[in-house]
Amino acid sequence: MALRPYFTRAAGAVRPALARRLSVDRRALVALRAALGALLLADLLLRARSLAFFYTDTGALPRSALVARYPLTANLSIHAVFGEVWWVALLFVAAGVAALALLFGYRTKAAAICSLLLLVSLHARNPLVLNGGDSLLRRTLLWSLFLPLGSGQHYETGDGAGIRRRWDCCSSQSFSTWSTR
Repeated sequence: MALRPYFTRAAGAVRPALARRLSVDRRALVALRAALGALLLADLLLRARSLAFFYTDTGALPRSALVARYPLTANLSIHAVFGEVWWVALLFVAAGVAALALLFGYRTKAAAICSLLLLVSLHARNPLVLNGGDSLLRRTLLWSLFLPLGSGQHYETGDGAGIRRRWDCCSSQSFSTWSTR
């Protein structure tokens, strides 16, 4: 029992030091969220130039060839359900709306999840046009789901008044933020 006060004092000294070293400035999280949204929009706009050629049945990889060559990948793609140009364009618009929501910080968790699902679906529709940057974008978007991207300055809170500048990953509040956002 004599060691208990010693451990309590040691934990009290270590916790602030860990919090200083493991905290993230919320402005950096806002910048990451905005950069991801802008990058998703730019990627969609670049891909939209060749939408009919790469993502429809009249293009380079029709759905029948996709299923024959990449059966597992074809099952992951919402884009592979539809072969007409207007359906694919509608999915592009939905992905653009989710990317805009992520860019401006409106319902960031839902926007990030929708963006990730539509991005994975788009990449699974034609794996022949992918590069390493596409994989990096998917992974960055996936890992961003575990960050409180909606905790800084964004559309929902106006200018971010009253929000702490730093996010402490060691506090109990950060764990409750993960489950509620």
